[in-house]
Amino acid sequence: MSDEAGASPKIEVIPPPPPPAQDAAQVQVQTRLPAKGEPYRFINGRPVPIAEIPPTASQVAAREANPPPSQEGRLTKRIKKAIELIARNGLSQEKAADLAGCSRSGLWDALQRASGKAFLEERIKANLLVAAARASHTVEALMTGAKSEYVRLEAARTALDKAGFGGEAQKGSVGDVIFNIDLSMAPRG
Repeated sequence: MSDEAGASPKIEVIPPPPPPAQDAAQVQVQTRLPAKGEPYRFINGRPVPIAEIPPTASQVAAREANPPPSQEGRLTKRIKKAIELIARNGLSQEKAADLAGCSRSGLWDALQRASGKAFLEERIKANLLVAAARASHTVEALMTGAKSEYVRLEAARTALDKAGFGGEAQKGSVGDVIFNIDLSMAPRG
């Protein structure tokens, strides 16, 4: 006798292929009837709950092309407040989180994400713009109102440098001018 005579035949089960996406009007929907007050549409003469209508191919393509915004990049109001406290007042993460009413770990996580880093950088730049305006006003006030000639000179140099007119001696200049200011009160003898 051979080994094949006693063996049972092997049967392989192949699942049917998934149906192609179809328009909602062509779908044979076998579902429950909508509950009272539940939104529905009539398909093939039957009311079908909207939640059970499969999406059309165009709806699927639209969802894939425009996914909903990620919750990962969002910053809560409390996290934003904590980041603002860090940028404006130079507080530690722990102190800022406590004052803003958020968790320390939540603030730390937010500052590790690109959205948190971008918000912190944005707030720092805004604060630096305000500080730059104050510094510019201070330099102007020193340049025009300081009692010391040296302070007025340095303020003028700073203003010229920041305006792009200072720096290295330009070609064709005769040389540097050196000022010696004797600040000692001793009489010359």
